[in-house]
Order: sequence, then structure tokens, then C-alpha cells
Amino acid sequence: MKRIFTLAASICFMSLQAQIVNPGFEEWTGGQPTGWETTNIPNFLTPVTQTSDAFQGSSAAQLDVLPSAFGNIPGTMTQLNIPISYTPESISFWMKSSFAGSNQLQVTATFSDGTTPTGTVTLNISENYPDYIEITIPVTGSGVSASVNQATLGFAIVGANGSLTTTTAGSVVKLDEMSFSTVELSAPSLEVSGGWNANVYPNPASGNQVNIAFSGLVNDQVTLDILDFAGKLVKRSQIFVSGEGQVAEVLVSDLVRGVYFVRITSDDEVRTLRFNKL
Repeated sequence: MKRIFTLAASICFMSLQAQIVNPGFEEWTGGQPTGWETTNIPNFLTPVTQTSDAFQGSSAAQLDVLPSAFGNIPGTMTQLNIPISYTPESISFWMKSSFAGSNQLQVTATFSDGTTPTGTVTLNISENYPDYIEITIPVTGSGVSASVNQATLGFAIVGANGSLTTTTAGSVVKLDEMSFSTVELSAPSLEVSGGWNANVYPNPASGNQVNIAFSGLVNDQVTLDILDFAGKLVKRSQIFVSGEGQVAEVLVSDLVRGVYFVRITSDDEVRTLRFNKL
């Protein structure tokens, strides 16, 4: 195996939780998740409730679409002015879902520098997930400015056209464990670094394939193993990486929805990546 050695700035990847209040929905006050604004109407209608069916901990948040004399009322949750120390790389959360009609979950994150909006990331999810699945929404490369220091995070059940007024009663979405993944660029370092790395995209994967991009690896045979969330091997392939920056395409159209791991083996070195299949 031939590895590429470079003089480069040192990059420190950090999985930090921005200061989201009550990210795991363990705390509730007056029937509301502490720190979150909802569409609950006290003593009348509560489309956002506490559920013991949690991914982690003792409780999660449940969003419903409930009928009323004023039409269907969808569950929504919003948290404003979340402090962020570093430019977000992605947003992650765990969910279960059962959608009625053409309903879907709309996730929106709006970023600002404290006074001016600097970008918005939105994802609509319409798949039914009977078991909890982790959803990761990339922020990097979406046009969000690097000067952000605040975020507003929102979750809402909406109709097919993204409207809150066209929902169908009967949808249920359970949410748990919100987090931001961030990346910090440290001071430049002149130390010689070796080894290799890889990256998987798109993530989540909603199409027929994922791409594995290699860096620092040339003229080597590698083994790609796809493992399910329980660690069971579901797919294996071998490829020859001939040059720097090579991208391998891995078909995932035959995989069911869920969380998967890509285990990449080159000689005695192993890298493990995670992706979601929608």
C-alpha cells in the first residue's frame, strides 16, 4: 500500500451539542417539553405530548395531528435562539413515524449571527419508520454562513404542500435526542501526518447508492463491508483505489430503511463510517 503524506493544518472534529435546552425531552412543565414552544392549547388540545416510548432515557416527544372544531391541528415544536459555538456540520435526531394521508415531518433550522439570518436548512420526511432511526441533516455546503452563533430549530407535521392547514388526522411522530455536530479548525500544524481517511455521502441516502470518497490512499485494495445497526454483515465488496480522491459507488437500493455502518479495511487499518438509509 502506498500512502500519501502531507504537511497540513490540523483539523479537530468535535461532536458538540449546541446548548439545546432539553434535547432528550426528559423535562416537561405543564404538559409542555421544557424549553420548547408547541401548538398545544391548554385545556383544549394537545398535539404534542410526552411519551415513554423513547429511544434513550425515559421519555420522548410525540407529535400528532388532532381533529378539532377549527380543523385539524398538527403538532409542532420550536426552540429559539440556541447558542452555537462553532459552525454546525449537521443536525441529528432520532424518530419514529406513522403518517396518514400525504402528511410529512418538516424539519427546519434557521441560523443567524445574532441579528441577521445567515441561512436555512430544511428537510421533509414522509417515510414511515416503525422503529427509531437516526436522521442526520447536513449543514455544511448548504450555503449557511460561517459567522453563525444562533439557531432556531423547528419540527412540524405538514401536508403534502408543506402547509399546516392541509394535514390529515392520525399521523404520529416521535422525536428524541436532538444534537448539532460541529467542526472546529485548529491552529495550523507543521507536523507530518500519515494514514488515510474516507467520507460517505449523501447522508441520509434517499437514492440507489452512497459514495465513498477516499483521501490519502493510493494503489491499494480495500474491503467495504456494510453492517446493519446490530452489526450484522449485509453486503461486502472489494475495490482497488488507484488514485487520490477516488470515489467508490455502493448500491444501497436493496437495503431497508435504517442506520448502517460502512467498515473499510486496508491492510491492518480500519475506518468505520455511519449513514442513514431513507
